[in-house]
Amino acid sequence: MAERSFDIYLKNNTRFTLALKSTDGVTGMVTAAPPSQIDSGDTGHWALENAGMMTGCEASVVYGLTGQSGQVQVRAAAPFEGDNRCWILAIDGAEQVVSPDPSGEQNPDGSKFTFKGQLNPV
Repeated sequence: MAERSFDIYLKNNTRFTLALKSTDGVTGMVTAAPPSQIDSGDTGHWALENAGMMTGCEASVVYGLTGQSGQVQVRAAAPFEGDNRCWILAIDGAEQVVSPDPSGEQNPDGSKFTFKGQLNPV
């Protein structure tokens, strides 16, 4: 059983398809890969867990807005020690779609983190 893991859910409320551009900074083991695209109205899901004893996991995923210049980066970290965190960043003009208040929940012992973010309708 993993000591640290996270599940990411990203709801695409825009009228654009999100196309996967890159996955960087992955530490740990990918247990569900980010989808290559997230259609308008759909929710994408990906997950990671630690790959060894006393380690954490981390990843950065970037999606482009098809037909637009902007990109959205979702970063998540579940370190062995410290707080789990996840955030959405706007890149190159995607500021109008990024929700300022993503929600996250974790088990009382901090071992599993679930993040639910969404993109604003535009």
